[in-house]
Amino acid sequence: MSIFMPSRQVHFAHGVGTLGSRVHSRYVRTIADVAFGGRCLVLKLQVRKWICRETSCPQHVFAERFPELVQRYARMTDRLVKALQALGVTTNGADAARIASSLGMPTTAKTIIRRVLQLPLPSEGKVVKVGIDEWAWKKGRRYGTILVDLQKRRVVQLLAERSEETSTAWLRTHPEIDLVSRDRGKIFREAATNGAPQASQVVDRFHLQVRRLT
Repeated sequence: MSIFMPSRQVHFAHGVGTLGSRVHSRYVRTIADVAFGGRCLVLKLQVRKWICRETSCPQHVFAERFPELVQRYARMTDRLVKALQALGVTTNGADAARIASSLGMPTTAKTIIRRVLQLPLPSEGKVVKVGIDEWAWKKGRRYGTILVDLQKRRVVQLLAERSEETSTAWLRTHPEIDLVSRDRGKIFREAATNGAPQASQVVDRFHLQVRRLT
C-alpha cells in the first residue's frame, strides 16, 4: 500500500532565516511507516528543493524537511523507528524482527539492534552488583564492554573498548559495587581486582556451563 503525501510549505532557508519562494526542483522520497490494517504501509513524499536568495548562504539549494514525521535521509518514519525500538528492548533482535514482520512491518534483526543502540542509556545511578562481559559492536571485528546491573536487570553502560584500562576506570567510579560477575578471562579479572578491590568476584553461570561443555 502506498500513499502520496503533498509536501508542506517551507518557511525558512537553511541556516539563513530567509523565506524561501523559488522552487528549484522536486523529487520523491519513499518512506516505510507503521503497518495499517496488518498491511505494509509506504509513504511517498513529494519533496521540493528551494533556492535561497541570499548570496551569503553557504547552501544555495536546499530540500524541505519533515521533522515531526521523518528525519533527514531516513527511510523510516519516526513512529516506525519507535515501534521497532519498543519491540527490541522488550525482546531481542531476532524475535522482534519476527514479530514486526508478522504485523506488516518487515525488518531484520540487525536493523532492530541498530535502532535499539540509538536509544540513550538511562542514568547509571548506584550499581551494587554488576555483570561485565565483552560486547560485539561488529561481530568478529570490533568489540567493546557491556556492564549490567544484576539487581535491576538492565544495561548500565557500553564501553567502546574491550580492555582492562577502560573497565577498571569505570569500576572505580562506582565504589558501592560489592559483587562483580565476569568470565574467566584475564582482562575482566584484572579490571575487577584493580577497579573494585572491595567487591567479591564470581564467574557467571553461562561461562561455567560453556567451560564444562568444552
